[in-house]
Amino acid sequence: MIRYISDTHFKHFNCIRYDNRPWQSVEDMNREMVELWNATVKPDDLVYILGDVVWSNKLEDWTKILAHLNGRKFIVKGNHDKTDILRRLEDLRVIDGWSHQIVVQDPNSSTGKARYVVLNHSPMPFFVNMHHDNTYHLYGHVHISWDAQCIKHIRRQIEELYLHEVRMYNVGCMIRGMDYAPRTLDEIIEIDRKNREIEEGQLEDYLKANVTRGHDKARMA
Repeated sequence: MIRYISDTHFKHFNCIRYDNRPWQSVEDMNREMVELWNATVKPDDLVYILGDVVWSNKLEDWTKILAHLNGRKFIVKGNHDKTDILRRLEDLRVIDGWSHQIVVQDPNSSTGKARYVVLNHSPMPFFVNMHHDNTYHLYGHVHISWDAQCIKHIRRQIEELYLHEVRMYNVGCMIRGMDYAPRTLDEIIEIDRKNREIEEGQLEDYLKANVTRGHDKARMA
């Protein structure tokens, strides 16, 4: 099974407030996120983590947390991930997902037909082969911020102009339905469908109400 998640931000206290995460302390967040992960991911599952994994410059913090997480893990580098730390991680494959598009195959579990998933830490509305029905784009970086709402708006505009669905999905762990655990592509598609139904009619109002702000008052740092 192939699964995806982004922006776990283990050990990052300010992300609790920034993402409205349901914890009061980093210790509680770290412990329960590991539990949620391992209740979902089997040891043989392949998990792509799309960046911003651990908020720490200490190698031991990274190795301790990653050792407790089930699955064979690939890290797609995010803007907060330190290159010198990633280079020293053992038994993990690290991909530069900040400056490159990574394409992986994830066959349809029902039909066996090929599907291609474009991975990057940040959203790319015009990702490679976006017009192909079997190509998808997964990203993180924007959390549930003002930028995340702008990306939803851009996606909808592209769909209206091109008259077809833009298959790009935010897999940040804090997204409704991701619920702090890696999900399969089929689960992610269904999560997006449900969230779009819930948010229908709300996006325009949000953007108009916040257009003069331009950025989030709450900062992660």
